[in-house]
Amino acid sequence: MIPGGFSGNRPTVATAQWRSLCERFYEIRSGAYRHDLVDAWHQLVRADPDAPGKLAAWQHLDEQIRLLDDGESKYVVRGGGADDSTTSDDWDDWGDEYVCPVGKCDRRQRSFLDTPPRCELFHSAMALPPTTEA
Repeated sequence: MIPGGFSGNRPTVATAQWRSLCERFYEIRSGAYRHDLVDAWHQLVRADPDAPGKLAAWQHLDEQIRLLDDGESKYVVRGGGADDSTTSDDWDDWGDEYVCPVGKCDRRQRSFLDTPPRCELFHSAMALPPTTEA
């Protein structure tokens, strides 16, 4: 079992919150640069992953960015289009599936190149899930 967030087979609320931050890592970084919050972002990236209050600190930065984004003009467009015709659903069963390297979130990511995806939130490659032997 991976430590840090799983209760039996069900992820905890904190696990889902870490996953959300992990999935949006680059979006949060971009927002930090956009709103001149780079120092706060760097402090979080460099902090010990197990430091008390780290989840709350990430959520606080994310909330600051959201509030600043909400204050901007509604006519500013960020990111790609809304074209859903190019989804990766056709590839869902290909490649190895990896999990959070420190067991804090329930994010799962597939790799098609035999190279583990990187978890920027915790500065390391994602891990193969532990095998359950009967």
